Amino acid sequence: MVVMSLAEPDQISKTKTLYEVGAWEIFWRNFLAGASRTIGGLVIYLAVLYVLSNIFIAYVWPVIQPVFQQMGETTDLLKQLQGMPTVR
Repeated sequence: MVVMSLAEPDQISKTKTLYEVGAWEIFWRNFLAGASRTIGGLVIYLAVLYVLSNIFIAYVWPVIQPVFQQMGETTDLLKQLQGMPTVR
């Protein structure tokens, strides 16, 4: 069983407490903690994006690709019709 005294939460290292270190050491430790959390979040975000894009390409894109192909053909046909002379 571990017994914590009141001074232990304030320990920065084995020999220094929170009140014995400078502001820059506290800033630096908090900066590193924030930077590592941000980098970890980015890695998780990129991994989720990779998985979702692979699912989209494998399952959704084959279903909607014919629709986009038909839209392209229709657009080309309309461009050709737009250039034809009209009868008045």
